[in-house]
Amino acid sequence: MLNYTNKIERETQERSSNIELLRILSMFLVLMIHYIPSRTLPTHDTLAHDTLGTLFDLELRSISFVCVNCFILISGYFGIRWKLKSFSNLLFQILFWAIICPVIVSAATDSFNATDLFKTLYHNTFSRWFIEAYIGLYILAPMINRFIEKSTHRELGIFILAFYLFSTLFGYLGKAYDFNKGMSIISLVGLYLIGAYLRRKQDGIFDLSKYAFSEHSAVTLRFVSTPKLTELRGGGFAGSLSLDAAALAPQPETMPFALSGFERLDVLHVVGFKGLSALSLPVAACTDLLIENCGTQRAFALSLPALEEVRGTLLCKNCGKTGAANSASFPRLRSIGRQLAFYVNVSSFASLAFPELERVGDGFGVSDDASSDYAFYTMPSGCTGAFVLPKLKEVRGNMLLSTWNASTDRVAAFRFPALETVTGELFVGHASYKNRTVTALDFSALRQVGSVYVGNLSSATDFSTFAGALPSLSDVAGGELRRESHV
Repeated sequence: MLNYTNKIERETQERSSNIELLRILSMFLVLMIHYIPSRTLPTHDTLAHDTLGTLFDLELRSISFVCVNCFILISGYFGIRWKLKSFSNLLFQILFWAIICPVIVSAATDSFNATDLFKTLYHNTFSRWFIEAYIGLYILAPMINRFIEKSTHRELGIFILAFYLFSTLFGYLGKAYDFNKGMSIISLVGLYLIGAYLRRKQDGIFDLSKYAFSEHSAVTLRFVSTPKLTELRGGGFAGSLSLDAAALAPQPETMPFALSGFERLDVLHVVGFKGLSALSLPVAACTDLLIENCGTQRAFALSLPALEEVRGTLLCKNCGKTGAANSASFPRLRSIGRQLAFYVNVSSFASLAFPELERVGDGFGVSDDASSDYAFYTMPSGCTGAFVLPKLKEVRGNMLLSTWNASTDRVAAFRFPALETVTGELFVGHASYKNRTVTALDFSALRQVGSVYVGNLSSATDFSTFAGALPSLSDVAGGELRRESHV
C-alpha cells in the first residue's frame, strides 16, 4: 500500500536537493557580482582602454545579476514561515556583518576612527536596499502567505500577471521612485509570488512513474477535503489504483484532478465521487474496473474512450442520479473476462453503449450466492428506445437482463442480434421487478443456452426470437423456456 501524503513529502525532499543546488549557485553569483569592480554600463573610453577586460566584467555581471532573484524565488517556493526566533537570527546576522565585522577590522588594523566607523555602520545597516527590502518581505510574509493559500492556482496566476503589468508600466517605464529600478520590496514580493506559484503547480502533480513498484503494488488515495492534487500521472504504473472520495466534502461537480498516462492497470477502483457530473478515464486495459457511488447527485456521464479489454470484472454500481439522463459509453471495449455488472441506480441510465463488445465471462462462477452469480448483469430499464449490444456473441456463464421499477422504466426493447451462446442460464426480466415498457426482444441468433427465463415483461407477447435456441434446451438436463408474469 502506498500512502499519497508520505510519498509527496518524500518527493518534496528529493526535489529539495535541486533547489539547494540552485541556492549554492546563487551564493557563488553573489560573491561574483560583488567582485566585479564596475557596476555601471561601460563608457566609450572604458571600452577603448580595456576592451576585453570591460566586456568580460560586463558578461560576468550579466550572468550573476540573477542571484537575488533566485534567492527570493526559493523563499517563495518553500514559503517564509514567520517565527520570532528565525526573525531574531536574521537580525543578528545583519547586525553582525554590518556592525561587528567593521569594528573588529578597525581594531585589528589600528585604523579606528569614530566618525568614519559611524558612517560605515550607518551605510552598512540602512543604505543596503536588499536588507531593507528583505526585512520588509519577512514581516509581510504571513499576510502574503494567507493570500496565496486562499487564492486558486488560476487567481494567483492572474494576480501575478497584473502585478508585473503594473510594475512594467509604472516601475520600469514610468521610473517610479519607490520602485528603485527593481531594487525594492515591491520586486521581492513579485518574485516571492512567482516562487509560490511554481511550488503550487508542482504540488498538484503526483507522478507515479517516478517510483519503482512491484508487479502487484497498490496505490490508495483517500480524500476528505478538496485536494490540491491537479493531475495524477500513471507513467508505467500497472498495479492497483483506488480513488476513494466517500468522505470528501464538499463534493466536486467534476473530477478534481486529471488522470493521464494510464494505459494498463491491474485494478482501478473509483468510489464516492457523488457530486460528479462527468467522469472520463484514460485506461486501455485492466483486470478489474470498479466504479461505485459516483455521480448520484446530478445527471452523470461516464466515458471510457480508450478501454479495449477488461480481463476480470467491470462493475458500475449505484452510479448516476435516479431519474436523470445519465449515460455511459465504452466505444472500443471488446472483451470482459469475468463479469459485466451494471445495476441499481444504473437502471436510470438513458444510454448504455457497448458497440464493440463481443464476449463476456470465463465460464466460472462469479459468486457463491446464486442470486448474484451472473457473468452478465445489467439493468438498462432507463435506456431511451432499445438497449442494444449489436456485436455481443458469447456470454460464458449466467446472464441477467433486468429492469428496476416503474418510475425508471423507459426501455422499449432488448436487442442482442449477434448473441449465439449463453453457457449458463438466461434471465430476461426479474422475478421481483415488474416492467410494462418492453415490447420487443431480439435474440434471433441465439443457438446455445442452458435455460431461458422471461419474467415480469407484461407488454412482451412475441417470444419466437428464442426459437433457434429451443433445440439446445432439450439437450441440457433441466433445460427449459419459461415465461412468468406477476401483475
